[in-house]
Amino acid sequence: MHSVRMARERVGNLALSSSYVKHGVADIPAFLEALDALLDATSPHGPVEMRYATRAIAWRVHG
Repeated sequence: MHSVRMARERVGNLALSSSYVKHGVADIPAFLEALDALLDATSPHGPVEMRYATRAIAWRVHG
């Protein structure tokens, strides 16, 4: 598992860069307000630690 510490602004930018937010959220300002409220409740004193796990699946392609 890999982790990255992110400031609030970076978390917001990461969320906005995701296709499911870009294309699936009708009210972006309300989404960002809700994200700020979540960060206020869970990380009021600093950066957020984002944890990533990467899985790779591979197979041979014949052709």
